[in-house]
Amino acid sequence: MSMTANGLGRLSAHVLDGKAEFEALAVRKDRSVFDKHVLMVKRIDANGDFLGHYCFMRDISEQKRAEEALRQAEQKYRAIVENAIGRHFSNTEHARMEITDYVHSR
Repeated sequence: MSMTANGLGRLSAHVLDGKAEFEALAVRKDRSVFDKHVLMVKRIDANGDFLGHYCFMRDISEQKRAEEALRQAEQKYRAIVENAIGRHFSNTEHARMEITDYVHSR
């Protein structure tokens, strides 16, 4: 779940149900912005009364950078393959080799 304006309502519902997980942007003391993963778990007493919640956060900036780098590499190589001119080699039953040029099309 990502933190958007309408996501706040869903977040509240999940927390009241017992658990919520989402990703959000956060600001460090040095004012740099980073991505974080947040896990919130409802805290109750022995009688089942709501006491609050536990909140666990983890910096996922490096994971996000790696995902973006992978996405860019996939786009680059997809474009190369989709625009490639290639050759297809095949043998016929009479031992001749046929060569076919082709352009990969969508």
